[in-house]
Amino acid sequence: MPQSGTLTLWQPSTSVRVDHGLRGGADVPPYYDSMIAKLVAHGSSRDDARRKLLAALNETVIFGLRSNKDFLADCLAHPVFVAGQATTAFIEENATDLLSTDSEAEAQAAMLAAALLRAGPGIRLTHGYSAPMRLARGDAEYHPMAYALRDGLCRVEMSGREDMQLKVIVRNGAVVAFEMGGAVRSAAILADGDVVTVQYDGRCHDFRDLTYQPTITAEAAGGDGNVRASMNGNVVSVEVAVGDKVVADQKLVVVEAMKMEHTHSSTATGTVTAVNVEAGMQVSTHTVLVEIEVS
Repeated sequence: MPQSGTLTLWQPSTSVRVDHGLRGGADVPPYYDSMIAKLVAHGSSRDDARRKLLAALNETVIFGLRSNKDFLADCLAHPVFVAGQATTAFIEENATDLLSTDSEAEAQAAMLAAALLRAGPGIRLTHGYSAPMRLARGDAEYHPMAYALRDGLCRVEMSGREDMQLKVIVRNGAVVAFEMGGAVRSAAILADGDVVTVQYDGRCHDFRDLTYQPTITAEAAGGDGNVRASMNGNVVSVEVAVGDKVVADQKLVVVEAMKMEHTHSSTATGTVTAVNVEAGMQVSTHTVLVEIEVS
């Protein structure tokens, strides 16, 4: 289900059966089957069971590890699956729908994260001053600006987006209840080092907090040339060798994880200076697979 690492927060749904051996703070190694939890739902009909399972996935909170929880929820909500027409080719045939990033939901999550980290009962920033944040997820970067007003009330501005205003009602650990748009809602949020994770409306978003890091320079915009593993898995193939000239988006390494092959491509044009893996090797998330001297 997830990548390896430390499980900073684990709150499984209580509405269905959940088979697991997890606890918050536990380390999950990369050397075993990737399924660490199983949610089981039943109902009076297939669709009844599907709805219960979908709701349970949306209720479950797993922070610290990237999991396929949201992907499974998208599968359960897909019209083809709802209609009972899914076959063994379901994921391949609907990959565009299932694997695409919801940029609107991600931007809203970045704004919500800024609000929930900056506002709360008893928290008040100096009037007239803002609290800027710089959050990144993948290639996207967000710059929400939070204004904490009176107790619990917060307004967030972000370029190109409508302002968000909410009032924090109560916090219970990582779970926050707040009022927004005339309705009481809830979200879970956790800041752990330079990682901020927020789950809202059943979706989990983990951001790198770059607020106190220097802005990247134009010279460094192409990256450091290192290609890192996006997840735990087994190296299926290595397509380059030391000394090879490569261009941006060229396939370098293929890693298999959760029965799917994931292509890792060059992020820049340059020369391969090191290949740190070979076919059949097990790798962990963020392992440097290939090093490239950017030209």
